[in-house]
Amino acid sequence: MVENTELNKLYDRKKIAQYWLLGVVLITYCSLQINRYSILINIDYSLHEVISALANLMWLIPIFSIVYIILTAKYLFKRGLKQRPSIVLLIRDLIILIAVCGISGMIVYYLGEVSTSGVIKIEGKIVENDQYYVVINEKKIKVTSNEFHLIDKSQEYMGSYVWNQFTPDKGKLTRIGY
Repeated sequence: MVENTELNKLYDRKKIAQYWLLGVVLITYCSLQINRYSILINIDYSLHEVISALANLMWLIPIFSIVYIILTAKYLFKRGLKQRPSIVLLIRDLIILIAVCGISGMIVYYLGEVSTSGVIKIEGKIVENDQYYVVINEKKIKVTSNEFHLIDKSQEYMGSYVWNQFTPDKGKLTRIGY
């Protein structure tokens, strides 16, 4: 009976660490998305800044991951590997693990975004599968149909585009003008 109570305490700690990990990952992801798309900037700039600051919680993700892994290992060692957990618990843990890994991967990908602004020279124009692109600094930059037809090859424009360090050969035009 004493061992069962200790096992339940370990399980509860593991579950709490799991939910904290999921919560920190979701808060970080949501704050990065709000910051990325400037959703609240026109409504209340102070609120936008506070929510953007929550993205700093991303530094807690490795700590909570290590705590969760240690508590899970202790729980499994104490329970013994012969005893099978219920299928509901396995599915819940698997869904949370997939969510944490997937969202953490997206967070890392978003942290690689770079915005380039200034004088941009159009090196070429490409049409592929009804998608329009211009070539700037050897990067294939996605543009709208309207922008594609208004932009002249070998011209210089004031503008900006966003690209990612993980996919450096492509990006998206955010602004262009003379």
